[in-house]
This record gives sequence, C-alpha cells and structure tokens, in this order.
Amino acid sequence: TVALSGTGATRTFTMPASNVTVYTEFEAKQYKVNVSSATGVTITASSTQCAFDTPVTVTAAPSSNYVLLSLKVYGPNNQLLFTDDDNDGEITFDMPSQDVTVKATVKKFHTITIGKVSNGTITASQTTALAGETINLTDSTTEFSYELKTVKVNGEEITGTSFVMPDEDVTITGTFKFASKKYLVNCTDGKDYANLRKEADSAAKDLGDVPNGKIVSSKSGSTSQWIKITYDGVTGFVNINHLVEQP
Repeated sequence: TVALSGTGATRTFTMPASNVTVYTEFEAKQYKVNVSSATGVTITASSTQCAFDTPVTVTAAPSSNYVLLSLKVYGPNNQLLFTDDDNDGEITFDMPSQDVTVKATVKKFHTITIGKVSNGTITASQTTALAGETINLTDSTTEFSYELKTVKVNGEEITGTSFVMPDEDVTITGTFKFASKKYLVNCTDGKDYANLRKEADSAAKDLGDVPNGKIVSSKSGSTSQWIKITYDGVTGFVNINHLVEQP
C-alpha cells in the first residue's frame, strides 16, 4: 500500500521501487431538492438530495380553507423544469444534474357573512369564495311594497346585486325602502266609493268614503290585502279589491 496525499480529484504519491496498480472509487454527486415554504400549503419531497437520474416524488397539501393552484419544480435561475399537469398535488421526476427548488401557489377561501339587513333578507350564492370569484346576491322581503335600497360589502356600497370577491373575508349589509305605489279607486261591489277603515280589517271602524276615480298613494304599513292611504287628511286602509294599481 502506498500512501497518498492531496484531496479531491488530484492525489500524489512517491513511486516505490516496484510496479504499482492504481485503484479508484467514484461516488455519485448529490444534488439538492430544496422546498420553498409558503403560507397555506405543506410541500414534501421523497429525497432532500440524491444522485442524477434518481426518481423523486414531491407533493403539496393545501391547508384547510386553501386551494392548490400550482406545483412546479425549478432549476437554477428559476428555470421551469417540471409541472403538475394533472393538478393533483404531486410530481414524480428523474433528478437532473443540478439542484432543484419546489414551489407551490395556493389561494385562500374567504368567508361571506350576511350582517344587518333592515326590512328584508339578502342571501349570497355561496358562503366561501376565492378572490376574483363573482358572488351573486338575492334579495327578498315579506314587507309589502318594500324594495332593496342599498347593499354594502365591508361597508362599501355596491351597484347591482353582484360583486367580485376581494382577497379578504366580507360582511354584507343592506336596507330595504318602502316604495309607494299609486292606485285608482274602483269599487266593484256596486258602490261608487270605497270604505276607508281604521285598521286593515273589514270589520274595523269606517273612517269615511273614498270616491271612485280618485288616485291615491300607498303608505308604509300596507299589506297585500289592505293598502294604507291618506285621503282628505284621514289615514286608513282600503281593501285591495277596490283599487287598481297604476303604472
């Protein structure tokens, strides 16, 4: 055995007074599999470093309330090498002769909460959404002759009944307003007037008569069967059967 000196690929020895045979052993160079951390996703690799052409599997598992958008493997200088074409959160590849970095991108699901709504209800097409999704709203009210006046998303009024989800949780609020309608008095039971009642009830006290042909306007407090009006300074209720809604 002859003693060697030096390191790396170059070694030296003093030649003995005899023939020599040189034996060498090579070890496969190891390349790193780097994992880029990101909020909302856990990335794992089957190897953290390995030799060229070794199979490597990387996986990305999004956290609760997150959705995986992409999983990719890059080489030096951000060169794209492999992608998760099936979008199943997994890539298997043969290790190239260079270090690689695994990156994943995710989006967070944000919550949609219905806050205070006056004189009606508002419902959203979904309770969670990703930023950029379109959310449709549906309004309804059991209050007669009320209509939607304003809708706000996180305190900002929107136009219409849909909005694009921002990159944050949202609270929806709204108000309904009374929409007065005009009616023509047209009693159909043989009388030339309609009774003005104190309450929304045919047995309620008669406050006076409203002649046929008069145009009256509804007031807040009307119901689907009894329209609240003021005629000659007196406020009461007229049965809807004696009225014809006007355009």
